[in-house]
Amino acid sequence: MWLPAALLGLLGCSPTVPAAFHPDLPTVKEALDQLAGLPSHRSDYYQAPYPYRRSYFGEAWWDVDENRRGTRDDVLAAELTDATLNRDANVASGTFTDPYTGLHVEYVRGRTETDPVVVDHVVWLWEAWATGGWAWTPEERLTFANDPLNLVATTYAINELKGPQNAARWHPAARAQECEFALRVVATKAKYNLEIHDTDRAYLQGVLSQC
Repeated sequence: MWLPAALLGLLGCSPTVPAAFHPDLPTVKEALDQLAGLPSHRSDYYQAPYPYRRSYFGEAWWDVDENRRGTRDDVLAAELTDATLNRDANVASGTFTDPYTGLHVEYVRGRTETDPVVVDHVVWLWEAWATGGWAWTPEERLTFANDPLNLVATTYAINELKGPQNAARWHPAARAQECEFALRVVATKAKYNLEIHDTDRAYLQGVLSQC
């Protein structure tokens, strides 16, 4: 039964999350096969025919599934434990385990300091733009920017450290987190047939062969 957002917030109910926000990752064998089939990016580093702008991928955290909650909050609702909603049906609080570090974080919305939990594009938008996204339609870029397969919640500090770097330049330090990261990178690039630089291909192949 549908309940008004305000009532959900008052009751502290856990949010209902679309199934898409619990995406299945490929097996290691499937990922290695996908990786082998990715087209190569031929420049020295990731470059595109046209300069990248964030606006090319649409308004940030669009409510693409029309559930009255933006993509960022759908990701938080899917990844936080004991997530609760506020009066606007956005995630108000919860317990978070960072997939990049394994650290546990208590999330509370609206703190005055920098939000300790943010949502990261595993394959950053600038890289997607450079490796094929520049030729997509605006609708295709909006879909990519909000695809749960390519989104994970992480701490603000780690997101800043990761920055706009490709997989070979930045990846989780612990093997357990590194394996999931590699699977997600390959699955995302395969889904959208994005090009991959040789350094990234070698790194991902090396990681997956040991997972």
